[in-house]
Amino acid sequence: MTDKTTAYQIAEDATRQLRNGWLLVFGLLCMLRLAFNSGGILGDPDTMWHVQTGKLILGTLSMPYADTWSHTFAGQPWMARDWLAQVILGIGFMVGDWPGVAFVSWVATALSVMVVAYALMQRTNPLTALLMGWLALTTIHTTILARPHIIALPAMALWTAWLVHAASTTRRPPWLALGVMVLWSNLHAGFTIGFVIAGMIALDAIWRTEPEGRVRAIAGWLLFGCGCLVASVVNPYGFAPLLINIQMFSGNEAMAYVDEWKVMRLHEHNVLIVLYASILIGSLFLDARKNIFRILLGVFIIYTSIKHERFVMLLAIIPPLLAQETAPRLLRMAFDRFKLFQDKDPLLGRSTWKPLLAVVPAAIAAVMIMRPIALPNLKARDIALAAVPTEARQGKVFNSYGLGGYLVSRSVPTFIDGRTDQLFLGGFTDTVIKTIVGNDAAKLQDLIEKYGASWAFVEADTKEAQLLDQFPGWKQIYADDHTKIYVKTAG
Repeated sequence: MTDKTTAYQIAEDATRQLRNGWLLVFGLLCMLRLAFNSGGILGDPDTMWHVQTGKLILGTLSMPYADTWSHTFAGQPWMARDWLAQVILGIGFMVGDWPGVAFVSWVATALSVMVVAYALMQRTNPLTALLMGWLALTTIHTTILARPHIIALPAMALWTAWLVHAASTTRRPPWLALGVMVLWSNLHAGFTIGFVIAGMIALDAIWRTEPEGRVRAIAGWLLFGCGCLVASVVNPYGFAPLLINIQMFSGNEAMAYVDEWKVMRLHEHNVLIVLYASILIGSLFLDARKNIFRILLGVFIIYTSIKHERFVMLLAIIPPLLAQETAPRLLRMAFDRFKLFQDKDPLLGRSTWKPLLAVVPAAIAAVMIMRPIALPNLKARDIALAAVPTEARQGKVFNSYGLGGYLVSRSVPTFIDGRTDQLFLGGFTDTVIKTIVGNDAAKLQDLIEKYGASWAFVEADTKEAQLLDQFPGWKQIYADDHTKIYVKTAG
């Protein structure tokens, strides 16, 4: 090996160490940012039953196949489609209680943004890549919830990054990515968006391939697509999760009532993230003919996120990966326009990252101590539940939708809870919601008593609480700022 080759190798190793070091610091800084804004991460009522599912699987070392947590649909087929993410959340709870659940969600978010930053580092200098990665985090940090779709976010990021890299280099499909699909399909039901990403990136790869190589490219990506389908059913439930996804999008009555499935609300944060994604997709027009399929995929992602707010996190992860070739060029043009970094690209210190590896974790720990994370209203709900007389609690309950996860965690069979992808269907959810929204107290009472409920555990500021006040033969026995409890006293 010549001295010149040795010097080149040393320089390459130093550059790699610089990038990897700053990437690790970046991930820790992402977690620090999330720790500072941890208020809403445990605010979703479904978090509790997801954790309970993980604990059930860990405790029994078996998968659930039927509902045992509601009294309205007890014994009906139900499967834990997101079982692996639920196990991770369960482990987080068993190790660190609710702060542990929040922590594993931060780790998943940080990993997904690190994938974005790493992909961008292959196209631009580390500082620019990390700044763009930080912007991605900024657009989604307030939407992070301790739920399976967040635990699955790194798998989605890695899947997209590998496929885009293969298309950009016109290489064969990345067969190792099928392992990511296996992981993704066990983590969260949203793995089906991976089919759309794979299909559009396959078209992008074929389009970029020279004409003489397109037949081979088509064959390779078609075979990869078949492998993708096979990989997606390597889970304890086989084809069932895929079929449930198809059924949901073909018509699930609960989707009309769950906020995350509704059209995106255009408040300040959502406008920012749509603008961010639109600029990135817009950068693809710098070479529109080459990037036509990436543009189409980007437009589809933006449309889907606006149509269903639950997909908003896609806007932070997928557009920067699609635009990893053109976004740095657009940023470079902006630098030139405002005469920034004209002589050289912005750099990061070669040794600054090393002390940060000690400082930032300590800062995360300090924030967690000074700003303890707790499940909202948990203590108040426990006090309220303890106020229910023993003889009443032995009967069946009517509960607010938002309290279903809490009741599952306290082993109280629910009237309804968040597992509406498979349960509480056949007109049940539609009837319950329309009756409450229609302010029909008599009809709601008939419906509740039809299912044998003899007490009610509802959120204080809800229409169902107002209607229960009108029920003849029922009385309120407890109320606080969060919860009201009623029992049936006659009939």
